[in-house]
Amino acid sequence: MLQQRIGRKTLGKKILTDIPVVVLAYDLLEWQGADWRSRPQHERRTQLETLIDSCQSEVLMPSPVLTGKDWLH
Repeated sequence: MLQQRIGRKTLGKKILTDIPVVVLAYDLLEWQGADWRSRPQHERRTQLETLIDSCQSEVLMPSPVLTGKDWLH
């Protein structure tokens, strides 16, 4: 369905409603000019969620958190 949006110069209300798009953020690698890659994943995730919350955006969301057990199903 996303392909119906790609390449269009303008998007009508129907397409915007029928084919919504969101951005899922998985990790925070850099923040305020600092490299965060060496920080623990839980620290990066916490900062990512704080940043996303502060944006108050309907289209920017954190990715679902998966555990090791999720990979087995």
